[in-house]
Amino acid sequence: MNRFLLLLVVVYPAMAMQKEYQLTKALSFHKAVVRSRESLGMIELLKNENNFYVIKDGSIKLINKYDIDPLLKNMNEEKLQKYFEQNGYIQVDQLSNQDYVLKAKSRILGGGLGGATAGMYIGKWGTYIIGHGAIVVASALTGPGFLATFASLEAQFLPVIEAASNTAAVGMGIAVAVATGPV
Repeated sequence: MNRFLLLLVVVYPAMAMQKEYQLTKALSFHKAVVRSRESLGMIELLKNENNFYVIKDGSIKLINKYDIDPLLKNMNEEKLQKYFEQNGYIQVDQLSNQDYVLKAKSRILGGGLGGATAGMYIGKWGTYIIGHGAIVVASALTGPGFLATFASLEAQFLPVIEAASNTAAVGMGIAVAVATGPV
């Protein structure tokens, strides 16, 4: 049996007739993969072949197609299972007009301080090596004018290389922090 999804035969005869919903075969989502604000109280999220439903206080509410995250709209049981296994979950919110909204969310690991520091240094010094190395190579090709060319190119491109190294340091710091996770 799947860890996050349960195939249920759900029968709510009075409500199903009243709302004309057919929930004879519906997926019920485990509470570990459905999040909602405490003010919503106890809710249950169901999905049949075409629609999502919220059950709250014994009443069934159809969720409008336009209130469902595009990622969730066309997912079948297998795709949902893979999504949940990859730290995905469904956020249920209620609008002021009492309609429900479903959003696909992910629990992203990150915050590795050591990884962030290493990534920052890799990004910054990698950019320095490439930028200043290119200046050295271009200057060396000028032969006797090496020193004058080197000084001129350094003066011209130093601010650009510094800005690029700062951007690379931030980007690599974030990327490696997320990759390494919390320490």
